[in-house]
Amino acid sequence: MQTIKRHPSNTFIIVFAAITCASMMVFEAAQQLFYVRLYEISLTATFLDLFTSQIRKWLLFLLFAIPLWWHIKKLADLDELHVTDILKTIGLIFVLLFAVILSMSVVEIAIVGDAFTAHRIWAEYFTFYTFQKVPTYVFGYTFLSMVFYLHSKNNQLTVQVLKLSELTQKDLNMYYQHKAAQDQNTSVLKIKVGNTYKIVSIEDIDWIEADDYCVNIHCQEQDMVYSMRATLKSLEAMLPPNFLRVHRSAIVNMDGVEAYQTKGSGLITLKSGDEIAVAQSKIKAIKEFFAVEQG
Repeated sequence: MQTIKRHPSNTFIIVFAAITCASMMVFEAAQQLFYVRLYEISLTATFLDLFTSQIRKWLLFLLFAIPLWWHIKKLADLDELHVTDILKTIGLIFVLLFAVILSMSVVEIAIVGDAFTAHRIWAEYFTFYTFQKVPTYVFGYTFLSMVFYLHSKNNQLTVQVLKLSELTQKDLNMYYQHKAAQDQNTSVLKIKVGNTYKIVSIEDIDWIEADDYCVNIHCQEQDMVYSMRATLKSLEAMLPPNFLRVHRSAIVNMDGVEAYQTKGSGLITLKSGDEIAVAQSKIKAIKEFFAVEQG
């Protein structure tokens, strides 16, 4: 079985960002403890106290990174970036900085128990955290923007349903490496994952299953499975009528069905031997498909 390697998932990005922020928390807590002891600012402050304070601040930093993530995802869908797109991103970063510093000031003044006045928040806390955090947070949001963009662009997926005759010579060469000559009217999936293309004959697809943020395309030839970032919904709209959504996590090529069971728990058995569960809501569509075929 040949499986195309997946690109890093969103979980990987989240873990990477969390580890980076955790490292910054430890560093800043240790830095504060050094200055506290050097200048004898407090005799009771401990590393744990300072580290807990950093956790609160960096959690706010990550919370306000969510709008940045969605903005960058939209930028990754564009064919090319313009100066205005970059300026909008810079503007968003400064808006997020203002929001996170203000939120931090409100939270800290509430925890300390100081008088909750606009003047105290603005003149003391907001100003203090601006000088203390803004340089680090500007770098942090800029770094995350680049990581988010590269990740989204790398995992950007383009799927085209084409006739074999519509492929470029390079695509044809790639296709013929795995298959003998086919009718030029044969439909294929031309899949772009990152900077590579995969050419898959639609008639060779047995079924497609959802797998977290990816789908696995099960093919007849040599029991191959291609994994790529996509949704079943996006593929369902492109495939011919003989491909039915039989479950929230499966699309089946009905031409490859050996047997099907509609009583009790629905089940489809393919000629390849694979068995796919059928949702009760999809049984009617399966019956209608075979009724038309038999008619």
